[in-house]
Amino acid sequence: MSQNFIHLRICSSYSMLKGAIKVPEILKLAIQNNMPAVGISDYNNMFGVLEFSSTLSKAGIQPIIGMILSVSRQNSSFDLNSKKTSDILLIAQNDEGYRNLMHIISAAYLKYGKDGIADFPMDELGKYSDGVIALTGGLKGPIGTNLAHGLKDNAVRELKFLKEIFKDRLYFEIIRDSRENFIETDQLNLAYDFNVPLVATNNVFFADEDMVEAHDVLICID
Repeated sequence: MSQNFIHLRICSSYSMLKGAIKVPEILKLAIQNNMPAVGISDYNNMFGVLEFSSTLSKAGIQPIIGMILSVSRQNSSFDLNSKKTSDILLIAQNDEGYRNLMHIISAAYLKYGKDGIADFPMDELGKYSDGVIALTGGLKGPIGTNLAHGLKDNAVRELKFLKEIFKDRLYFEIIRDSRENFIETDQLNLAYDFNVPLVATNNVFFADEDMVEAHDVLICID
C-alpha cells in the first residue's frame, strides 16, 4: 500500500483462495500509510464486511464496502474462449446501495448461479443500481475483455449499457500492471469520448512481498 492512495480493490482472506490479507493486516497498513479510508472488494462475496467495517471504524478509518461481481450478458460479445462471465467492481455509496449489493450477491448464487458459482445478469443490474457505484473492471471487465480482443464496437456497446444504468456513478477503472497496460490507451480514449471519469485501482491480494510465494501456493489450490 502507498501513502495518499485509497485502495478500492483489496481482496481479503475472505476472498476464497484469491486473497491472503487478513482484516487486522489491512488496518495495520492503513494506519502505517495514513490512509483515511480503505475499500474491501472480495470476489463474489461480502463475508468480510462486518469484521472489516467494525475493525476500521473503531480505529477512525472509513470502511468502503464493495465486491467484485461476476456478471454475464445474453448474446454477449465477451463470451470468448469459453469465458462466460466478466468482472465489475461494485461499491456501496449509501445504505440503499449496501442493501442492493446484498440482494445482488444473494441472487448471484441462489437465483442465477450454478453449481455454487456466482453469476449475475448484467441486464438485471438496473433494478438494483440505486446507491451503487460501478467501476468497469479493467482487463477482466466487459469493456476491457472486448478491447483485449480488438472488439472496440462491442466495448462501446457495453460502456453505453453500463452508463445508462449507473449514469454519473460509473467510473473507468485503470489498473497499471503489465497485464493491463496494452488496453490502457483505448480505455482512456473511451473514457474521454463518453465523459466517464477515471479512477486508479490496484489489485491487493497480500500485505507485502514476503507473501508472494505463499500467495502463489494459495491460488494453486483454487
